[in-house]
Amino acid sequence: MNNHLKGFIAAAALALVSTSSIAADLSAPSFSSILPSAVQSLKPGFVWTGVYVGGNAGLAYGESQGQFGSDTVVSELGGWVRPKDDFQTFIGGAQAGYNWQTGLLVFGIEGDISYLDDVKALSMPRTVEGTGYTVNGTVTVQNSLEWLSTVRGRLGVAADRFFVYGTGGLAFGDVKNNALVEGTVTTGRVVTPLEPISGNGDETRTGWTVGAGTEYVITNNLTGKFEYLYYNLGTSKYDVGAVGEAADYHVRSDNNGNLVRAGLNFKW
Repeated sequence: MNNHLKGFIAAAALALVSTSSIAADLSAPSFSSILPSAVQSLKPGFVWTGVYVGGNAGLAYGESQGQFGSDTVVSELGGWVRPKDDFQTFIGGAQAGYNWQTGLLVFGIEGDISYLDDVKALSMPRTVEGTGYTVNGTVTVQNSLEWLSTVRGRLGVAADRFFVYGTGGLAFGDVKNNALVEGTVTTGRVVTPLEPISGNGDETRTGWTVGAGTEYVITNNLTGKFEYLYYNLGTSKYDVGAVGEAADYHVRSDNNGNLVRAGLNFKW
């Protein structure tokens, strides 16, 4: 009996040791073993660091406003005249830049230059009633932004092949403007033309831009992007006057707008 009891106790002890060993092998992994895997899963598979060049096309739109008048004299057509109108035009160009990536964070710098098919004539008819006479005329201010260039920083987050970013920096553009004021004075039945007032300005202006965009990896060397930018080149001001007379009048033009464009980048 004692021998049987001893054998049973020995077998039970052996089974207990074996069960403990198996349970230890089946136990959940430690937190330290899980952490590297979790961190690894957050790392993007595509590396955004590198140089890229590409092209873009889209739409520029906004509201053009011109202002004609004088700070010292009042014309036959009254005080300051402010014609304005909405505009939209094609924009296309090229860009180049460089990205740096650390973890999920991507930051870089990009420069671009674009051509705008943007010539907008803003016309406003004017009628001024005086004592015994009537002045009828038209003020036309033409705005033209022939090219626009930006140098911007980009900062955003990349989730593998998808990149969302904000962007902002300097903007430069070639602004051309001209103004023409024409009219007539009617006294009784006599209509007399006014001396035309005209002038023009042409300058490269510096301003600022801000926006946001998304970019997606199509292949390992090709990405596609969609981007919005607001640009502001300030207000142009130049003198105008009648032929042979001092330039007592001025034209001001606001130079700002919005860009919505899509593009492709080739990355090294």
